[in-house]
Amino acid sequence: MLIGTASVQVRNSSHYDPTKADDLSKIKFDNYSYNFQDFNINKIRNWIIDNVQNYLIKYNYLNIALNVDYGISGDGIPEQDPITHHNTPGNLSDSLLQKFLDTTQGKTNLLITVYADDASDLAVGSKWKFIPSGTEVEEDNKEYIVIYGDQVQKWRIIKTNAKDINHRWMWSTHAKIYCWDGLNELEMPEINKNTGNVIFWTDNEYQNTRSFLLKYINAIV
Repeated sequence: MLIGTASVQVRNSSHYDPTKADDLSKIKFDNYSYNFQDFNINKIRNWIIDNVQNYLIKYNYLNIALNVDYGISGDGIPEQDPITHHNTPGNLSDSLLQKFLDTTQGKTNLLITVYADDASDLAVGSKWKFIPSGTEVEEDNKEYIVIYGDQVQKWRIIKTNAKDINHRWMWSTHAKIYCWDGLNELEMPEINKNTGNVIFWTDNEYQNTRSFLLKYINAIV
């Protein structure tokens, strides 16, 4: 809801207090390689969960619970239940983890997303929104980032506006567009310049706008 240039967040919960909710987007996860060569499915799943929980402890986020207030997923953020509004648990299925652990394809990557549950009063996150290619945006005062590259250049990131998106970027097949929908000043995310992947992850347009990238987990073979 917009009132002039002020943005007001409305939540239908008598228990929700944004000043007391844990902001997951403040967590800075390390991006590093780890050898999972001798791991099985259960061991890698437990490692991921324990690793995330260690970061929550580090940031003193002690009152939120897995699959209640936040989720962990290796396959994007699930859509919320239309009745309960929960969108946990995330996908850490046997088949997904087995594919990651399969070393026949050489080095593999697993993108882990840690996100706030839509129905939680205790956890919130970032306010980025993914804009699909070909989507014309409303020419308002919102800020955007564009991540672009090609087969020759490394990926780059710029800050821009809605008019530039509509006239220059909306049909580009080599650009990833995100809109900043937060209350505070835009915070430029970090990207992997070799892949264009955002290290401060966002969401897609149909899903929770409170999520971020944990890391790439590299299987060393």
